[in-house]
Amino acid sequence: MKLHRNVIEELMVCPGEPAGLPERSTHKMDTPWRDHSSSSSLRHIADHDLESFKHELASAQELLYASDTYSLLVILQALDAAGKDGTIKHVMSGVNP
Repeated sequence: MKLHRNVIEELMVCPGEPAGLPERSTHKMDTPWRDHSSSSSLRHIADHDLESFKHELASAQELLYASDTYSLLVILQALDAAGKDGTIKHVMSGVNP
């Protein structure tokens, strides 16, 4: 499963450019990822997508490591008890620390 190009463009910060965190939404992305209204449906979609993305993350990690050129910085910004630790645990479960 691949992320839609407009989602990648919204999330990516190019080398040498400021991240612009104050301008980035902490509530939602401007780009609709999926068009479902039910929260249980969203949870099912997120669980399915996470399983698909784990394999892609592992492959991407191998490519990044092998190239020895690029780095990846992930910034999670949220209040205390907002689920940052759980997000890291679930999303990064497919990569080698």
